[in-house]
Amino acid sequence: MQTKISKTFLSQAFITLGDILYPKVVKVFGEFALKSGKEIPHTKSQTNFSEHNFLENLDVFSEEEKFEILTELSQIGPSSIFPERKLFREKLHQEYPHLKKNGRYEIFHETIEKTTHFLANYPKALDRYKLASQYFYQESDLQTLVITLYNSIEELMREVQKRDWQWDQSHKELKKTFEGKLNSHFVKMFFDLLKSYETYQNENARHRNNINAAEIEFIFEMSSVFLRQIVNLYKVSK
Repeated sequence: MQTKISKTFLSQAFITLGDILYPKVVKVFGEFALKSGKEIPHTKSQTNFSEHNFLENLDVFSEEEKFEILTELSQIGPSSIFPERKLFREKLHQEYPHLKKNGRYEIFHETIEKTTHFLANYPKALDRYKLASQYFYQESDLQTLVITLYNSIEELMREVQKRDWQWDQSHKELKKTFEGKLNSHFVKMFFDLLKSYETYQNENARHRNNINAAEIEFIFEMSSVFLRQIVNLYKVSK
């Protein structure tokens, strides 16, 4: 994931948003400059609208502020008349969801970084988790998000045991491994939770779309814990 908005993307922003009347663009820049206590180099009284001046004004701001400015500019005018602005905004939020103010990145990026670290040696599980994280940041397609999260756990169980088992067999063998080293009540609790999760995703995501958005942060956090602890507990149990 790119942490900064690329120069290519910013140039594309000008191409897409460049037909907005200059006074409206400067008004948006001015409002953000006033709010953040910054000075923009190009104002209505100084210059005409150009890509160079547009990018120099943007350069004054932080990445998060650039994200907000571009979002606001893309919302000028009705989408029915300017569909390219709506498409640009969707791409902006898809490519740089972590810059969204008060978004999930601010709350969950440490969880994701930590879990990604744990999965470094398990590429299939890691790929599924990274994909799920993108859905999570975008706050879209909850059904696919839940399925992908659960798939990451399935893949990890196979990878830690180095066996291409079906889910039931993989689950059974991992439980046996844990039972040999860990407290029996703990093992029961762990796999009861995992079984409940399996039922939840089967009945509410895999076979129909019945996911409540209010449930997603819990599901994502729980999945991340399962992934980290499967890695950790398997090492302890071997």
